[in-house]
Amino acid sequence: MEFTAVAADFSAAPKRENQDFPLADQKNSAGWTRLGAFWDEFDGDTLDTKKWWPKNPTWEGRPPGRFDEANVSVSGGQLHLAARPLAAPEMVPGGKPWTHATAAVQSRETVLYGHFEVRAKMMPACICNAFWFYHATPERWTELDVYEIGARAPEKQRKVHLTAHVFRTPESQTHRQWSDALDAPFDPAADFHVYALDWTPERLRWHVDGLLVREGPNTHWHQPLTLNLDVEIMEEWFGPPKGGELPAVYDVDYVRAWTREASGAEKKP
Repeated sequence: MEFTAVAADFSAAPKRENQDFPLADQKNSAGWTRLGAFWDEFDGDTLDTKKWWPKNPTWEGRPPGRFDEANVSVSGGQLHLAARPLAAPEMVPGGKPWTHATAAVQSRETVLYGHFEVRAKMMPACICNAFWFYHATPERWTELDVYEIGARAPEKQRKVHLTAHVFRTPESQTHRQWSDALDAPFDPAADFHVYALDWTPERLRWHVDGLLVREGPNTHWHQPLTLNLDVEIMEEWFGPPKGGELPAVYDVDYVRAWTREASGAEKKP
């Protein structure tokens, strides 16, 4: 199986003309239908908990950062996910102590196929800001990472990491992953940019600012998944947060989602 990185000319990025359609398809050539359970403009002053968990309900977080609902907020038409150091480490018997509070939101529902788009600005810190999908059952565990970005990680400040994982299937318990990293021509923490995944029964396509940057065949990702936005400390990959970086905030202007089901193009295999 082969995924292909696609050279993108960001000077030719499409302009937003219609908020109802994906930035990558402003002419609505696919005949999009909105997925309301995964659409949020964050226009209120609290998280819509009918759509989102203000945490990951099955995972405390990646040590040394524990997800804290207090770090999730909505204001100014945006979702804010914060990271901050704890006043004192919280010891974990037999494990690594919690030294930081991080944040996560997860969709209440799972979804299979669609076009998923966020407009977001990363926090200026050595912390992973992510938009991803996953679900784990005893038989099957798959994951799609629309992006993982450490905007102040040494030598990775402009890397947009794009990954597809298979952790287990009924046939195999071997973890497999297919990764690429886009060298963005911008600082992801300096301004908002649009990131999207187009997920069909046949193909996976990653977009940045409406431009195709990666694609490949959908050989394994036919499992309904949850939509996740979070911040995690990944010391072995991005390094630890540097002094003075925190607190910091990952800002999400919106989450939007569409399906092609009206045209019959996204029926389950």
